[in-house]
Amino acid sequence: MDRTWETATVSNEFSCQRLLFTESESIEGDSIAHGNDVVLDGPASDFSPSGGQSVEVLVWCQPVVSNGSMYFADTSGKVYSVKTADGSIQWTQSIGGEAGTAALGVPAVLDDALIYGLENGELVAISYSGDRLWTRSVNGTLYSGPVLAGDRLLVGVTQGDRLVVSFDLNGNESWSFTPAK
Repeated sequence: MDRTWETATVSNEFSCQRLLFTESESIEGDSIAHGNDVVLDGPASDFSPSGGQSVEVLVWCQPVVSNGSMYFADTSGKVYSVKTADGSIQWTQSIGGEAGTAALGVPAVLDDALIYGLENGELVAISYSGDRLWTRSVNGTLYSGPVLAGDRLLVGVTQGDRLVVSFDLNGNESWSFTPAK
């Protein structure tokens, strides 16, 4: 299956990469990458990878690759596992489902899981086989993914009562930082 990337200028501010599909695949909207973030732009269900399933809405979360699979989440809060060899979908898992559950930023990559930060303030651990391992909530909005720092996950919080929250790798809160006012 041949796929090629084409560079296109979107505006004077940046250019993008457009994935060109073979005739056996279809896409009605555009599939582009802004920097490191993949954006599937167009009406819902326009993007059909070789598995015949559709990616819903937009992808604002940077994809990650591990063990021959690409993992990404869409703005509806659904995580996808796609084989890098042929583009087929291995599994999907809903980690959101309500308004404000978009996964944003880069997920933290652990030995046994991916940790996604959701816009609604949830931190969700998903195994590489698609099982939800745990969910934790912070008061505020997560506009970026968690950062792995040794045996800690650091989460930047927007519009919350704390600026940074630290979790261990099992999702237990270990400390938080609130700047003096």
